[in-house]
Amino acid sequence: ARQVRAARLAGEGDLVIRQLRQRLAVEPDSLDFAQIARHYEQSGVPDLALEHVRLARRLAPGWHELAAEEARLLIQENLPEQAVEVLKPLAGQPGVPSSVPA
Repeated sequence: ARQVRAARLAGEGDLVIRQLRQRLAVEPDSLDFAQIARHYEQSGVPDLALEHVRLARRLAPGWHELAAEEARLLIQENLPEQAVEVLKPLAGQPGVPSSVPA
């Protein structure tokens, strides 16, 4: 609940966030969460970026790029153990580099 409230507050006055949220209201299954995450990261709000990447992953669990993005954000937040846990399920899957930790 705190993160939702913080996201709402962080988006106030931000035209990009407002437009993306309006698109999500129309198409809640879209991957605009990933775009919102990128915008939050660029705006210096990494915790909201991480939360939105996680929301996008729930919508597209097979999209490995989102898992890599979540892991990258976790590493930036000094949470490397969590990043490894995000990547572990991908090990050995087609299209995933073999350098993913097992």
